Amino acid sequence: MRLGSESPAPADSSVVTATIDHIWQSVWIDVTSATAHPVPRPADAAGASDDSVWRDANGLVWFGHFEDHNTIATSKDGGATWTSHSFASGFFVPAYSGAKDVLAVLEYEDVNRQRLRLLWVWYSIDGSATWARTEEGSGPADPIENRGGVVRADGRLVMSGPDNASLLVMDGDWRYFEPAAWTPGGGRFELINTNGWGKSLTVIGRPADSTSAYVSTTPGDDWMPLTVR
Repeated sequence: MRLGSESPAPADSSVVTATIDHIWQSVWIDVTSATAHPVPRPADAAGASDDSVWRDANGLVWFGHFEDHNTIATSKDGGATWTSHSFASGFFVPAYSGAKDVLAVLEYEDVNRQRLRLLWVWYSIDGSATWARTEEGSGPADPIENRGGVVRADGRLVMSGPDNASLLVMDGDWRYFEPAAWTPGGGRFELINTNGWGKSLTVIGRPADSTSAYVSTTPGDDWMPLTVR
């Protein structure tokens, strides 16, 4: 694998994070020529203390943390142009989305400890043109250790709950969370990996403190044991 020039990522290419010259960069892989091409970042990405790029149902998505704000940006042309939206400072975690035009960012308490309480969810249902925030108190009252979530293809946000809850699913109107319909074991269940987008969305999860893993394309509803061959 050799390093190529920076260029927009084709729609059918994988986008991964790799170490290039000792710096983490997002690249797309040209498998034909075995070349890694850095993905262009948004113009307002400069100065981010921590950032990442991934591909989901909304094209490329970039998220960056700054000293006084957080920013999410989306690109429909592989990174050539970006549309961005900024939030206030604090601890924000973006969700991987399997639903076109639906984006979600979770805001947690901004304190230095492992378990944090979810304050609310910021969401857009028009591809980042406008954003709204869930009502205060709509999330779980107890702190959560495994933070972040995923938006299913039907537009519902799913996230790991606190110790006394299984997966939590946001209702269709973004008003409140409800327990998942079913999870293996019936107890606390956590999301551990997500990939694909739209109908090909694949989520891997596991019961808390268990080595057994399960896979689902509709997390919160159906799960199948994950078999490693």
